[in-house]
Amino acid sequence: MFLLAKRYLEKKKYLSAIVSSLQNALTPLAIREELSDSGKKIYRLLLDPKFPGKRRLGVGIMSLFGG
Repeated sequence: MFLLAKRYLEKKKYLSAIVSSLQNALTPLAIREELSDSGKKIYRLLLDPKFPGKRRLGVGIMSLFGG
């Protein structure tokens, strides 16, 4: 799921859709406490009210992937 989001970011897909998709995919895992430490970090960023839909998201996520 993270690699797909990375590809979408690289192809400059609609950022809000990427954020929403990631948040929807990660929420059940977070509820079940099945996220890795990196996944938890990304999920917290996605939940930050200042973060979703901002241009910084692509930069933030890309930095986590070493991009």
